[in-house]
Amino acid sequence: VEAQHMYFVVGGLMNYALTDDQDDVVSEEKLLPGEAWLSEPALWAHWKHVGIFTALQESQLLCVQISTFGQIIRDDDSSKRMAANYARKFMAFLNKKDSDELSDTVCNDIEATAELQECLPTMTRSTKNRVSQMSMAPEMKKSMSNKMKSWLWFS
Repeated sequence: VEAQHMYFVVGGLMNYALTDDQDDVVSEEKLLPGEAWLSEPALWAHWKHVGIFTALQESQLLCVQISTFGQIIRDDDSSKRMAANYARKFMAFLNKKDSDELSDTVCNDIEATAELQECLPTMTRSTKNRVSQMSMAPEMKKSMSNKMKSWLWFS
């Protein structure tokens, strides 16, 4: 299924099971609030989910609609340049991977996180405000890790 959203785990406990072409589970990992996000590749390319994402208990997700994210980024020149730079590095990272190494949970890849974090300068205040107003309740912001907040450009 082609991804339409990127997801952030902001509460509860989720499980991600990477599957192969026959939908057999290859590996599983627990996704903790404030530390995990899924389907980031969908922000930068057409992405088909390669696993199954399930709640192990009542959980909360923040869903970023890909088309809305793109519209907001395109409206601000400095954000557009930053996002294009990040997207190039992100896609270069993914393109180095074999197809059986691809996952919806790139956030758990230490190599990717370290390499890509340097691409994230501060956004302009107006774009930061627009992004931060994308349907996130204040209690959700509080439960997110600093790493995730910096990725979302919250101050």
